Amino acid sequence: MRSLRVWRFATLFAVVALVALLAQVVLAQGESDNPQGAGGAIAAIVTHTGGVTTQTRKVGSPDIFTTTSTSYVTLTATSLSLAGTSLLQATFSGESACYHSTTAADGSDRCTLRIMVCGPAGCTEMNPVAGNNFAFDSTDGGRETFASWESHSISRFSNCLGAGTYRVLVQVAVVDNAPVAPPTFWLDDWTLSVERMNGCT
Repeated sequence: MRSLRVWRFATLFAVVALVALLAQVVLAQGESDNPQGAGGAIAAIVTHTGGVTTQTRKVGSPDIFTTTSTSYVTLTATSLSLAGTSLLQATFSGESACYHSTTAADGSDRCTLRIMVCGPAGCTEMNPVAGNNFAFDSTDGGRETFASWESHSISRFSNCLGAGTYRVLVQVAVVDNAPVAPPTFWLDDWTLSVERMNGCT
């Protein structure tokens, strides 16, 4: 009887150890497949402080826009004239879908969006600068369809800007990791709001 109990204990211990090992493998695989990274400590934080909001620009459209471009294309833009040092905050929201025509898609395919500010010194991406690593929407591993409509939003802020005329652009693109054609980025009923705050530190 004693040997039987020892054998059962050893078997149970081996099973628990095997389950724990398999769980670690699955988690590691999931992290390696995630284009957003495994997470952890925050490497960089950008901070600016503005004063009173003195100007607001609003742009919107009820029309459908689609693209399969892997290079950024401009969806909309608006301009502001700044009399002095300022901080800009831009918020874009709308109805979106990000989908393939087939389910044989790469799991990391996504639809990305960035907000740019262009002025006397050139164009820069507004903070936080993420490039196409930012997913405004995703294909959910090929499970999303043309009818997977959802409401999404993005908020960005500029660095401190001097006096001059500035143009704020919303640009969109898709990230295609094969083996099928790029996903479709579908947008509808969107709004862009840009606020200018007086002063900036």
